[in-house]
Amino acid sequence: MFDDSRVGLNKEPFVSDADTMIDVLVADTPSAQQGFRLLFSATPFPSYTVKPEWQREEYSGNWYFSSQLKMEGWLCSALFNYFDKAPKVIYVKAEPKARFTKRQAVGRYQVVGSSLADQQNSLSI
Repeated sequence: MFDDSRVGLNKEPFVSDADTMIDVLVADTPSAQQGFRLLFSATPFPSYTVKPEWQREEYSGNWYFSSQLKMEGWLCSALFNYFDKAPKVIYVKAEPKARFTKRQAVGRYQVVGSSLADQQNSLSI
């Protein structure tokens, strides 16, 4: 789970296979068990690694399928704290936590130096 006090989220979990997708995504990320940074954007950015595509809406959340991971996961309505509407594609990259320094501790997950005005968001997990 993660917290982001900037948008009023507290102990927000990744569920319905979104957590499993993240685990697979970070499998080769050095020291991922100690945390990592998850970058995500509705527009492509250099070195993104996966791009889950929107499939359908369900229970105020949205299902995304990653052909790279061959997995589907559900993102709850917390998605709308970062995007005005569910993006057709979310470009994602995980990187080691050591590559950044500005952090806001939030339990297992950390939100890192993003603003709602940014096109690219990040969570430190």
